[in-house]
Order: sequence, then structure tokens, then C-alpha cells
Amino acid sequence: KSKRLLKRFGTLIKFGVVGASGILVNNSVLLLLTVYGFIPVVASIVATEIAIITNFIGNSMWTWKNNSHASLTKRFVMFQLISLVAGALTVVLFWTFHSQLGIPMLIANTSSIFITFVVNYTLNKKITWKVQGTPRHKKQAERVKLSRRSFSIAGWKVRL
Repeated sequence: KSKRLLKRFGTLIKFGVVGASGILVNNSVLLLLTVYGFIPVVASIVATEIAIITNFIGNSMWTWKNNSHASLTKRFVMFQLISLVAGALTVVLFWTFHSQLGIPMLIANTSSIFITFVVNYTLNKKITWKVQGTPRHKKQAERVKLSRRSFSIAGWKVRL
């Protein structure tokens, strides 16, 4: 039972570790770029994109290394889009919690990040790194092949 729990929550934990490393990358790049004279907003955009790219690489190589059925390009585009949605959701939640509901800034920010983390993980698991099953047409083709090699008589299956 513990192996099943570990397997079930293992990807969630890995996704969190990769995300935490992305925060370090983001803050480091942001600091470096602002030290070299970038406008903070531009530096933030660049830092965020670099963090998204490093998170994609980390998740591809570690979190979901065995779920790479879709093309790299398709997964990258989906990860980018989901990250964009998650980023927008974080800002909206933060604004709602802090500005509208009066929740203290750090609590509002942490709550927003946590909610967005769950949404981001769920969307990436179900879309970006979706495990592909056997397509229905393949299953039907296998049944047809089987039916050509066998038949039933009064409930008994006869193989040829």
C-alpha cells in the first residue's frame, strides 16, 4: 500500500521540487538582469520564461520521464500555455485575496501559489504528460484478428 501511495504522490512531490527549483531560477535571473540594468518588469518576463523552460526540462527528464508519448514540441507548447494560464490565475487570486478580501500580502500570495500549483499540476498531468492508452481502433482490430482465428460453438471458443 505504501508503494502505491508513493507512486501516486511521487509525481506530485517531484513536480513540487521542480517548481521550487524554478522559483530559484526565476529569482536568480531576475536579480542578475536587474543588476545589469534591465527594467524590472522586462527582467521579470525574461526570468519567468527561463524558469518555465527549466521547469519543462526538469519535468520532462524527472517528473514524467516515462510519459513522453507526445512530441517534444507539442508538450513544450502545452506546458507554456498551461504556465501562462497558471500565472494569470496566480495574479487574479492574489489580487482577490489581498486587495478585495483584505488577506495579508504574504498569506494571499502563498495561498494563490498553492492553489495555482494544484491546478498547474493537474492540467499538466492530464494534458501535457497524458499517458496514452491503446487507441480504440487498435483494440477493435485485435478483436477482429482474434475472431478470424477462432469461433464459438454453443459458448465454447474454438481456436484455429
